[in-house]
Amino acid sequence: MRVPVTILSILEEVDSANYGDLLNAGESSIEDGARYLVLDMTNMPHISSAGLRVIHSLLNILHRIHTGTKMTGVVSGSPYLKVANLVPRVLDVFRLSGFDLYIEIHPSIESALNSFSPPAAGRITS
Repeated sequence: MRVPVTILSILEEVDSANYGDLLNAGESSIEDGARYLVLDMTNMPHISSAGLRVIHSLLNILHRIHTGTKMTGVVSGSPYLKVANLVPRVLDVFRLSGFDLYIEIHPSIESALNSFSPPAAGRITS
């Protein structure tokens, strides 16, 4: 049994001019009840540091919801937020920035969805 997952499809590069759109979409999804996210990056040719900050912000929000605490240090493979379909250039940015150490990267939406598992007993999920 898998947890309900919200897929956010990113349709363009994310940079300082439009990072707010992704942040607003992510925050809106979370406010509407999303607790597990996959960011589909099929159509995203480039990501800047502003885009990386948005992804990190969304991860922090989800971590706080699930654990009741602020994320500190590096957490290997977030169980709450995953990315899929990164083009080579964006994949390079993820690896060079170290994001691949704490956010799972998947080659497809299906792979990302299948990687989610039910919450452990006692973990906050609402």
